[in-house]
Amino acid sequence: MIIILKNIPEYTVSSKIEDFVKPAIRGGFLRKNGRIGKISIHVQNDTVTNTVKHHALVTVEPDSIASTAIKKLYGKPINGKHIAVREYHVRSWHNDPRIHREPIQDLVSQRKGDRRQHKLEEKKGNSALFFTSNENFHRKLDY
Repeated sequence: MIIILKNIPEYTVSSKIEDFVKPAIRGGFLRKNGRIGKISIHVQNDTVTNTVKHHALVTVEPDSIASTAIKKLYGKPINGKHIAVREYHVRSWHNDPRIHREPIQDLVSQRKGDRRQHKLEEKKGNSALFFTSNENFHRKLDY
């Protein structure tokens, strides 16, 4: 099973992640030890908010020990930052529910109103470029 460590600090290296996961997969009395297969660190750039998030994917065998490790590690701090630990699901078009869903024929009549934003029209003034819509904005600018 692949587990994901979300929002880890940016300076975290794979050896620190291994040291973080190992106590949770260590076996006890009459319980076998788990194994760490592969550790990979991924960087996610969000262009809208201009932020960078770091996540780690850890392969843990067997699945029963991985699920107990998720429960033990959730909310624990790594390098001083509390993180979320979950099972990682690999998405492909084979298991994507959005593709295999039956189309809804009468979706528009079920809605109370249109959720789309109004189309903006571009107008050029004497000195500035501003946008208007069919409805007024909450703040009016005088040009």
